[in-house]
Parts: sequence; structure tokens; C-alpha cells
Amino acid sequence: MRFIGAISAVSVGMFLGLRVALADPAPADPNMPPPPPSDKPSPSGVTPPRADGPHRVDAFYPPLARRLDEQGSVGVNFTVTENGTVDNPTMFKSSGFADLDNAALEAVRSWRYKPAMKDGKAVAVSSGAFVKFELTNPDGAPVTSSNTRNSPYEEMTMSISDYPQESIAAKETGRTVVLVDLADDGSIASANVVRSSGFARLDEASLAIAKTRWHFTAAMRDGKPMMSATFFVFNWLLPTSGGTNENH
Repeated sequence: MRFIGAISAVSVGMFLGLRVALADPAPADPNMPPPPPSDKPSPSGVTPPRADGPHRVDAFYPPLARRLDEQGSVGVNFTVTENGTVDNPTMFKSSGFADLDNAALEAVRSWRYKPAMKDGKAVAVSSGAFVKFELTNPDGAPVTSSNTRNSPYEEMTMSISDYPQESIAAKETGRTVVLVDLADDGSIASANVVRSSGFARLDEASLAIAKTRWHFTAAMRDGKPMMSATFFVFNWLLPTSGGTNENH
């Protein structure tokens, strides 16, 4: 495998923009659509809390998640206190990405509400929201696998021959992300695990492959070689009874 002109991580902002992400009220049943907001008192006589200002989450979008085109919706339950602050946010539905899930909890903690009211007094109530992280192209269209052509990473599913023998015996699986910095002559200046699979052996194998398996051609700008960086995403999936994994 040979990569010519590895894409610099700095350039991704030129291709992908962030859609302002707002929170949708979350239902008690995460499989049901969110109910519409209402100012009407509930049967218990409590007027629900209302957002005090926009509940934006774009500032909390993890940079690495953006570079890897990670998107998803996180369901979060929390308490809106008598002061309108958020207490004890907990996730009830994962986006499928741990960094987005954690970012959603951080975002929710920053939100402010006009508190719920009962008999003219502010009261604490349980609430929730779906926090959506979504990338868009410059034309406003959502980023999908079919319209993302400038993602600065290479993703591979590793074959059983790549697996450390101890990891096979321990049935270790996971996803390791390695950042490779390239010098202006195409050599590897450094390689580091920026997201662990959760297993040291798989991370070490990923680093070894990134450093030794391929040769690179330096990125070019105005006809001159330049330093650059790219990500490698190693998917470590043990073969199922239906077949074996292949590199791609």
C-alpha cells in the first residue's frame, strides 16, 4: 500500500463544516420519538422547564471524532434543578462512539434552563434530551460515506495473520487509531496511538504495522514536499464461524 500526498489533519476544516447541533427533548422510552415541548402544566400541576438560551453542542464536538467522521445521537437523562442548572446527566442511549457519548454529557452539564414551576415556585424535575452530533459538507448536505472524499485517514480490518497470538487466545477485539506524522521526505517522523482499542497488545501491533508495513511519498504544496499527517484506523475483529477477515 502506498499513500501519495497524505492529507494533513489541518486541511479537514476546509472540507467539513459543523451543523449547529441542538438538543431534542428525550422521551421516557428511547425507542419513541421525542415529545414536542409544551408550556402547559402536567397533570401534577408542574410546568416543564424551558431552555434558557440555545443548547448548542458544536463546541463540544471532539476534534478527533470530526476527523474520523464520527456522527451519532446520544440519549441523556438529567435533573433540571430549581436554579435551572443541570445535575447528574446519565446516558441511556449510546451514539456508538465513546468520545461522542462523553462529549454529550459534558455539553448537557453546560446547559441552562428556566426551571420547572409548581404553585408559583421553582422545583427540580427529571428531564432528558437527544444530543445529536452531525457533520455537514460546505453545501450543507450531511456527511455520509458516499459524499466524504477528503477524510484524512485509512481504515483497515485486520486479518487473523496480523493478530498477536496472545490476543487471539484472549479473544481481544477493538479499534485502534494511530496518528502518523510524515517528514518532508516521506519518512515517518513519529507514530502514536491517539485512541486505544482497550488492549495494549492490539495497540502495539497497530503501531508496529503503521511504522513498518508501508512506504510513503511526501505531501506536496506548490511543487514542494511538505510535512503532513494522517490517521490509520485498525479494526481488530476476530473471524466468525462464517469466514475470516481480510485486509483492505
